Amino acid sequence: MSNVKTLTTIAIAALFAAPAFAQDAEEGTSILDTSPDTVATDFAAADLDQDGSLNADEFVTFAVMRAEAGDETFKDIVMGGEYDATFTAHDADASGGIEAAELAAHADDMSDTEMMEPEGEDILVPDM
Repeated sequence: MSNVKTLTTIAIAALFAAPAFAQDAEEGTSILDTSPDTVATDFAAADLDQDGSLNADEFVTFAVMRAEAGDETFKDIVMGGEYDATFTAHDADASGGIEAAELAAHADDMSDTEMMEPEGEDILVPDM
């Protein structure tokens, strides 16, 4: 049974590591795509019942797809297993489903906070 767990762990790690090493034919150009069109395509693909919103299970699929596409935010969600908390945070109207507009609004909020630079006193520099 221990070998199955080890092999499963290695397989999951390989799924997340492989896209990180993918490179386009041009040197230094990544083929990972996080454009809005790709996000919309992933949203539509994850919306299995085609009702225009993602339920909790469909959100897990969407999160994995975005992580595999190189989206750092969703990589953190997948690696941390924080699906439920993230789903609840994205579901602004508490309808039990995340519409594309809710996802886009939340993404805009996250990109604004991620772009903020830390204050000088917040940066810790180790003594050498």
